Amino acid sequence: MRITTLMQQVLEIVRGYFNIDYPPDAPSYPRFVIHLKFFALRMLNNSAAVSDDTSLHDIARSRCGQACGCVDKIERYLAENWCYHLSAEERMYLILHIERIRKEAVAQIRDCGEA
Repeated sequence: MRITTLMQQVLEIVRGYFNIDYPPDAPSYPRFVIHLKFFALRMLNNSAAVSDDTSLHDIARSRCGQACGCVDKIERYLAENWCYHLSAEERMYLILHIERIRKEAVAQIRDCGEA
């Protein structure tokens, strides 16, 4: 139950941050949900993904500014409600997944406008 709650809250933060509906046929959405499931399991079992190398996180942060802002909001939620702080590696994966979803949602909106 805690895993489902955590996943739903993170999905709602992303939805609200970008004011988007998840594209139902987008391949990135199920990947993101699977990532969230395993993230929640690691978080609740105190077995966070940790790496000393932050270079990939730095690249993701510099190239995906909007997604990074969303991850900042998720991190605040996790700290306030779950007493949990994301590692750089966890932030990087969230940034990448969220950026893919954001781009697909923007493309869907653009395609609907052209139809």
